[in-house]
Parts: sequence; C-alpha cells; structure tokens
Amino acid sequence: MPKKKKKASTEVKPKTRTKFEFPQEALPEYVPPPPVTGHQLLAALQSNEVNEKEFLGMKISKHIFQHLTTQEIRDLKVVFDTFDVDNSNTIDLKELRRAMKILGFRVTRREVKEMMADVDVTNRGCLNFNDFLALVIERQSDSRDIFEEIRQAFTVFDIDGDGKITLSSLKRLCREHKIRMTEREIRDMIREADHNGDDAVDEDEFIGIMLKTNIF
Repeated sequence: MPKKKKKASTEVKPKTRTKFEFPQEALPEYVPPPPVTGHQLLAALQSNEVNEKEFLGMKISKHIFQHLTTQEIRDLKVVFDTFDVDNSNTIDLKELRRAMKILGFRVTRREVKEMMADVDVTNRGCLNFNDFLALVIERQSDSRDIFEEIRQAFTVFDIDGDGKITLSSLKRLCREHKIRMTEREIRDMIREADHNGDDAVDEDEFIGIMLKTNIF
C-alpha cells in the first residue's frame, strides 16, 4: 500500500529583524540629563524676568524705582488719589493738569495735552498711576519740592511734636498768633482732614488737605 505524502508545512517563520543603530557621527558628544522637577519652571521664570514690583497694593514698573524712592512714590500716590475723585484708579486731562500744578510743574494747557497723548496710547482719555509716575519722572527737573514745603508747614502746626495736629494744639496756635477762630470752626477743620477718625490730623492727612485746597 503506497505511503501518504506529508503535507507541506504552512507555518511562516518570522523574519529576523536587523537592529537599527544610529551612525556614530550623528550622535551628539554630550546629552544633558533631564531636568529635575521644578527646574524647568525656575528656568522659565529666570529667562522671563518680571518687570513689575508689588507696592502699595498694586503693580508698579521696576523702571519707576530706578528714579523715585519709595517715599516719593507714596507721596505721589497721595496726590494721585486726591484727584482720583471717582476712585477709578485713573485721572483725566483736567485732573492731570491740576495735579501737575500742585506738584509745582510749570506746564501749559497745551503741554499737558501733549503729555497725555504721549502716554495714553490707547486713547482712553485717562491715565493710571504708572502713567502718572512716568510723567513725573520725565518732568522732574521742572518742579519744586512741594512736599518738603508742606512737611515744613506741618511741623509748625505739630507743636507737641507727636506727629499729629489736635484740637488743643490748633487752639494754642491760634492764641499765640492771635488768629480769631471759634472752637467749632477748628473742629470743622480737623473733621474735614481727619480720614481715619482719630480726631487729629497726621502728616499724610495734612498733605492731602493742603493739596485739595490748593494752598501751596
């Protein structure tokens, strides 16, 4: 009886894969290790230095601190807030002109308009505090030290030397200089300037009322 022929195997043998290797000349001489967690963020912050600094509860350009001291910025904030009557953190053209005159800048109406136009690039019709500081820095050589004059005046009223103008000190001052004012009038003066409700006027409050009344 003839033997049966075996069927040819249909199994496909896997092909041997050739391992790919980069040519040596294509590999860099040095491959830096992966950065430690957090280093990438630190590097990003260092390469994109923040150009603003938090001061007085707001962000102020670092450029400002190269030209003004922190005390000068505080003083200018008092002026700015005095004319920011609607608490919008901005001042318009009219308010800017009054503020510049208070600071002792010799500027005409036309010059103030040009100053506003230079800074107000978006045509909002108003300036924020950073814009205001930039204008003051630009015109610094044209001004007199109005704050020093007001501080000297404050020392005259602060006869007790405690940093406050009180009812008793004002009454005494009126007697010594023979100024006729009733106690009610003196109380009204203090009440007008006293913002923190301590029945006295400190230096900042005195500066504010002097600027508002345009005495200096």
